[in-house]
Amino acid sequence: MTPQETAQRLLALDHILILTHRRPDGDTIGCASALCLALRQKGKTAWLLPNEDAHHLFDPYLEGVLAPADFVPQAVVAVDVAALGMLPDSARPYRDRIDLAIDHHGSQEGYARATCVDPDSAACGEVLFRVFQAMGVDLTPQIALLLYMAIATDTGCFVYSNTTPATHRIAAALMDTGFDAQWVNKRHFRVKSLKRMQIESRLVREMDLAQNGTLVFAYVTLDLIRDLQATEEDLEDIASFIGQLEGVDNAVTIRQLKPTECKISLRTDGKTLNASDVCAIHGGGGHPAAAGCTIHGTPAQAMAREIQEELGLPAPKPEALTLLSLGVDTERYLLQFSYLWETDYTLSQVSRCRRNRAPTAGEQTIFFVPLEPSVCEAFLCQAAFEPGAAYSLMRLLQKRRG
Repeated sequence: MTPQETAQRLLALDHILILTHRRPDGDTIGCASALCLALRQKGKTAWLLPNEDAHHLFDPYLEGVLAPADFVPQAVVAVDVAALGMLPDSARPYRDRIDLAIDHHGSQEGYARATCVDPDSAACGEVLFRVFQAMGVDLTPQIALLLYMAIATDTGCFVYSNTTPATHRIAAALMDTGFDAQWVNKRHFRVKSLKRMQIESRLVREMDLAQNGTLVFAYVTLDLIRDLQATEEDLEDIASFIGQLEGVDNAVTIRQLKPTECKISLRTDGKTLNASDVCAIHGGGGHPAAAGCTIHGTPAQAMAREIQEELGLPAPKPEALTLLSLGVDTERYLLQFSYLWETDYTLSQVSRCRRNRAPTAGEQTIFFVPLEPSVCEAFLCQAAFEPGAAYSLMRLLQKRRG
């Protein structure tokens, strides 16, 4: 649907419930609140469905718009939600009755009865700006602030590769209304808590570099969250932080949600790797330069799947392996492969990466097969090994950086 058609559809609805996505960001919150106020301006009854994942950073934008428990909607609209799987648990009763989806994700699934999507827009806030123009909405400073926050947070304050000249023109039009843009920018981009800085420091210490420093992996584990007592507010947009490292084209942030469930956030240069296509393999989606998905498994298992599928590496064939100089019987010990990865390790370097203890059954470990004197293939596998015969993934990468 065009913005004009979407405007007509919205004006024909009433008693509207607006949905945001799980672990909401500034784009979905800003768009939902702005749409709520715009609809009320047009004489409609509109509310936002409370989102159990929303954290305190967005509290100022949600005042007076959260639906009361007894509200019964006649229509349901989703903003910045690419797939039904992105909806929070509170939206479960409305999954099959969404009248309209307004979005900017190229991975939009088309789950609603009608959809307005523009993948060329940097944020859903841009799409909604055009819809408001077609609706004849009076762009008050309050509505403008919400749209500006939506666009600014999805573009990293206008520095991400999705930022276009149109993005700046819309931002300028919003700022012309007179709201305090400096307050928004400072709140979301200039101020960091001590805890946030501690989190970033630990991510840097524990990150892993690959592909000659162009690929980085960062891990937000349950242990890290517990040790630092990190909150959702502390972790807001943490996936964008690690990609700031000089020389990095692609950044993978693996956040452990449960012991065997991880959220993958992929940030790329948008050229060498399409983040949305990669995350779609795992049921997620997003944009060419920024996307996410959820993988069931430990952080090590999640990393294994990301390396194999994101980088397009072939799956290993156990029957074709000969594990030279490691003294390992493949039929006895090699139980389950996860991925294949080329390293720049020599066999002599590999031999110095032995661990000081025997791995336990089912533990994630690394094996190597030489391709040539200075190149090996590394295999992450799940098995039980004799003492000194297996190599830890984290130990390997730490050695490699040295």
